[in-house]
Amino acid sequence: SFLSYPSPLTAEQVGKVGKMMARSLPFLPALFACMLISTVHAYLPIVFMHGVNGSPHDFDGLRQYIAEHHPGTAMFALDVDAKEESLFKSMDAQVKDFVAALREVTSVNITGPYHLVAHSQGTLVSRGGIEEMSDHRVQKYITLAGPQQGQYGIPPMVENIVPGVTRDFAHDVFYNAIAQDCFSIAGYWNDPRYHDTYLKEVVFLPHYNNEVNTSDSARYKENFLRIKEMVALGSDGDDVINPWFSSMFDWYTYEEDFHQIDMTETIVYQQDLYGLQTLDKRGSLTRHTVPGLKHMDWLGKEVAFETVLSYLD
Repeated sequence: SFLSYPSPLTAEQVGKVGKMMARSLPFLPALFACMLISTVHAYLPIVFMHGVNGSPHDFDGLRQYIAEHHPGTAMFALDVDAKEESLFKSMDAQVKDFVAALREVTSVNITGPYHLVAHSQGTLVSRGGIEEMSDHRVQKYITLAGPQQGQYGIPPMVENIVPGVTRDFAHDVFYNAIAQDCFSIAGYWNDPRYHDTYLKEVVFLPHYNNEVNTSDSARYKENFLRIKEMVALGSDGDDVINPWFSSMFDWYTYEEDFHQIDMTETIVYQQDLYGLQTLDKRGSLTRHTVPGLKHMDWLGKEVAFETVLSYLD
């Protein structure tokens, strides 16, 4: 085979081409506009999942900021288990609702990959959903102030629900079947002094962390590693996530006299239980701390919006 090249144009053919180009000039602006629209719509769609006691409207400010800086981005905030339901429904039930809502949105509105942005408790709900879905197409998974390793501190909204409960005695309240079914926070309450009880009684987090080996463990890890990249954002000023560094995957040693340890020293990471170490070693995990932000600042402050936008494409 060989490459063939066309013969030179005749004078008559050159004249015809010139006339055709002259007639097309008025349509050039429209052509350039189409090219611009194609460029604008190059951004991947984004799905948002709200946090505890939140709603889809929590992301209104962030969505507006993204729309201004990445015009044409398709964005969908899931309307699932909002407000009180996020507090009084089990985490397992919320994961099922999340999966159903995500599949509905993506089947109707998104044909290819998309980014997933989740806040607060929604980071754990969405991670559970990711681990359940062998068909998810999450490109970049961005978590805002999420209790990645669990919670070991009483947030204000829980103090209102269970008056008088303290961190030291919350395990008596949360480590039982009734609480696991009725209070979402019970599903990820992680008292470092009672690790064996946590593994035995807590239904949600040990399960999706693969700290308890089940027939689902291999599937959960495989599905989690389907994400292309994860970005964990958090702040030392968080007034809800306790300890705040749970957002960074750091945690405590499991003993009476516990102390903080880095993510890389945790059992979940060292044993690569659900793929966190694999994600990190393939260069697909970013941990980014923004100093001084309160929990809800991620949904309202420009510095938070700038940080999120810097990871979107």
